[in-house]
Amino acid sequence: MDEMILGFEARPHPALFFRIAAIGRLEHDLINVVDVGVPESAYAIVNVPDRGIDEVGSQDDQILQFYNRPPATFGADRYLLTNPAGDAANFVGADIVLRMEAGRSSLLLGGTAGRSEGVAANRGFGPLENDTSVAGEAFVDPNALGHAQGRVFTERGYTIKLALTHQFRGDLTVGMAARYQDGQHFARLVILPSLNQGPEAVRAFRNGRTRFSFTSNLDLRVQKGFTLGGHRLVGIVEGFNVFNEHFEYEEATVTGAISRQRTAVQPPFALHVGVRVPF
Repeated sequence: MDEMILGFEARPHPALFFRIAAIGRLEHDLINVVDVGVPESAYAIVNVPDRGIDEVGSQDDQILQFYNRPPATFGADRYLLTNPAGDAANFVGADIVLRMEAGRSSLLLGGTAGRSEGVAANRGFGPLENDTSVAGEAFVDPNALGHAQGRVFTERGYTIKLALTHQFRGDLTVGMAARYQDGQHFARLVILPSLNQGPEAVRAFRNGRTRFSFTSNLDLRVQKGFTLGGHRLVGIVEGFNVFNEHFEYEEATVTGAISRQRTAVQPPFALHVGVRVPF
C-alpha cells in the first residue's frame, strides 16, 4: 500500500481548533483466491439480453455474459492463494474537523468526502461481499468478476456529523448528535437459472453506478444529577432518531418484479430512560 496524507491544522483561539486533511491511497498486489484448476477459458459464454429496469446512464437491452461450466470440470477445482493480476484498489478523500469550546458549551463538526474503487470479493453489497479485504469468489467464478471493479462498501461519498452539548446550572446537561451520509453503493443482479452448475447471478453494471437512499438522523440526550441520601444519582433520557426518519438502508437488487423496492429502513424513534449510580 502506498499512501500520502497532506493536512493543515490550526488553533486560532484557545477555544477553537480546525483541521483539514487530504488522503490518497493505492493498494496493489492484493491477496485473493484463484481457481487454477478450472480457469475462465474452460467455460462457455452464454449471451443473454438484459431487459431489466432502466438505470441512470445505462443502455436498454444490453447483452450480459454468463459463463457456463462444462460438467467434465466438476471436481477439478484447485484453489491457490496468490496475488491475482488486476486486483488493486484506490482511495482519494478529504476530512474536515472543527471543534469549539465556549464556556459550558462545546461543538464538534466533522465532514468527509471520498471516492474509493476496488474489486469486490463477492457478489452483493454487504461488508463481506463488496470489499477488497475478503478472500472471495471474484477470481474463482468468472460470473463473479463481471463489473466487479467499482465503488466498495466502506465508501459513502459525503458524510457530515455534528455534536453539541451544553451544561446548564443545576447539574443539567443537554446534548445532541446529528448525522448525514450518502447511500450505499450496489449493482443490480441478473440471475440465469439454466446453467450447468446451477443458477448464477451477474452484475448488470458496476457497484457505484447507483446507490441506496441517503440517510440522516438526530439523537438527543438530557441528563440531570440529583443527591439522594448523600449519594449522587444521574437521571438520563435519550431519544434516538427523534424525527422518526425512515430512509431506506437496503433495496431488492435482483432484477424482477420487486427490483429496487425497500427491504430495510432506519430503526424508528426510540426513547430510553435510565438512572446512573456513580460509585
